[in-house]
Amino acid sequence: MADDDPKGERVAEEWPVEGHVIVPGSGLEVRRDCLGRSFRSRVRHSTGSYDLTIGLPQLGRSEELIAPMWDFGPSYESELAAERSTIRWGEVTSLLDHAYVFRCGYYATLPASDDRELGETAWDKFNFEFEFWWEAFTSWAAILASQDLVGPPEWDWSGPDREGWLIDAHGQRAGFITGKILTKADSPNHRVLELQDLEACVTAAGNQGLPPAPWLLIRDARSQANAGDDFHGRENLRRAVIDAATAAELAMTTLIDKYLDDASVLEPLRKALARSSNNLGGKKAVLNLLRPDLLHERLQENLINKRNKASHEGKHYSWEEAEAAVDIATAVVESAYPLASYLGGG
Repeated sequence: MADDDPKGERVAEEWPVEGHVIVPGSGLEVRRDCLGRSFRSRVRHSTGSYDLTIGLPQLGRSEELIAPMWDFGPSYESELAAERSTIRWGEVTSLLDHAYVFRCGYYATLPASDDRELGETAWDKFNFEFEFWWEAFTSWAAILASQDLVGPPEWDWSGPDREGWLIDAHGQRAGFITGKILTKADSPNHRVLELQDLEACVTAAGNQGLPPAPWLLIRDARSQANAGDDFHGRENLRRAVIDAATAAELAMTTLIDKYLDDASVLEPLRKALARSSNNLGGKKAVLNLLRPDLLHERLQENLINKRNKASHEGKHYSWEEAEAAVDIATAVVESAYPLASYLGGG
């Protein structure tokens, strides 16, 4: 509500805004049939939500990626040419049916009673809420496909993370705006995102927000492991092991609690089990008792022992050792928080 409307008589209108946002990390690796597609979701806020459309870049005539289908777009051919020459939307592979998407388009309508309220209030709110949605979407995509969508991009970019335009009453772009959203190499275990994967991640971002904390830790651990095993990457690999173990410990707690709930275990026994399982090793022992075939047989060697040495002795590991720890932790987290239950089998 604008300050100069004390009686609340002004009626809110919908103001279009569209623009493009950078994809963090090494970009979304998608199948070519995902290009040029649009995906609808919701950006939620305290009093409701906005409709949001995310558009992937299109495949141009010369096998280059160009802007997605705009709802409004540049007003003149010269502006369109300038956009194509200055914005790097991604790249396609020459042999595989893949593409790397470095930027996505977005479109939303913001409620505001006039352009003053739009500029002073509505845009700031949307900026904050879109930031949360974008982190949620890229987190789900990173977890689902084991792609690195955490750190700064590997490809060169010196501008703002997000650019956009408010649309005036004549359907023309006006009021150029920018935003800061982002806070890096692909894992060999990653896979290419399919069309249904993108649809599932967009839906989850709108309906559920961020993934559960253990999955976010797995996402971060993979990103740290991907930083490499040279001298400067050794600390990242150590942190990858620690984060993976923390994710597994949180997931084990969930698995134990769920078993006890399902079995209607009495409180005295719950407390006794809690006292005996206040660390990763203790939780492993309890789960081996409750669900003998659940945990990986090398969990102690490849995860727990490594975490203890990384935490207490500052020990560093090779990329292969860190990756093995992350893989084992991922299996534990999947047992407690199956991705299919959040992504509809995606």
